[in-house]
Amino acid sequence: MKEENYRDVSIIDLENDLKIFIACDSSGGIGLKEMDEFKVPPEITGFYTVNVITSELEALGVSPKVIVNNVCAEMNDTGKMIIQGINKYLKENYSDENIKLTGSTEENFKTYQTSIGMVAIGYKEVKDFKLYNTKSQNELILVGKPKVGEEVLQNQGENINASTVKTLRRIKGVIDIVPIGSKGIKYESENISKIRKLKLKLYENTKINIEKSSGPATCCIATIDKEIIDIEEIKKLVNKPIEKIGIYT
Repeated sequence: MKEENYRDVSIIDLENDLKIFIACDSSGGIGLKEMDEFKVPPEITGFYTVNVITSELEALGVSPKVIVNNVCAEMNDTGKMIIQGINKYLKENYSDENIKLTGSTEENFKTYQTSIGMVAIGYKEVKDFKLYNTKSQNELILVGKPKVGEEVLQNQGENINASTVKTLRRIKGVIDIVPIGSKGIKYESENISKIRKLKLKLYENTKINIEKSSGPATCCIATIDKEIIDIEEIKKLVNKPIEKIGIYT
């Protein structure tokens, strides 16, 4: 059995020519408990946490088959509300797919903060999977906008989701796709540089704060072959804010 990591996704090769893909995320202090830092209904916490892990898998062309939802709080009512948020997200993004939802809650002790750990698991046959390879002269684009905290709830239609990433993955000429989280655009774009042994030149007219956290993956970056696809064509297919931010050399 071979194991490897590709960014935040763990990939395991099984003996029956299957690859297992595992993405995980956590959330703490976001809910309605007395010591939560950011007060929002737990449905929102569940909705946006599952967004992170499903977008991570979809960036590699993998759909989730199982969602593991570990809630460090009681089932009634925090756990139930988090599950409602997860189910709402799955209905909006995977209405035609049967995804198993499982998990656990804390029933022995009273908790004073909302916290969850969530895992998405998918699989693909080895012959159907390939890693993508950004090359020199591929452009870097931003889809969505980096948001954190209260910003996430403002103009929510701008935020990317698993459906956005699935659409991008189907577009010929789109290469690497990377959902952006707390490390920001700069970190993830430079990580592509390191992996592909390239240099990134940011365009001077870029107004986006590339070091800002994108919270629960409200945006993603993607590299494109500008000889195959133009950003204006992508805008017609993806109903999110999109702009060019740089080029790899």
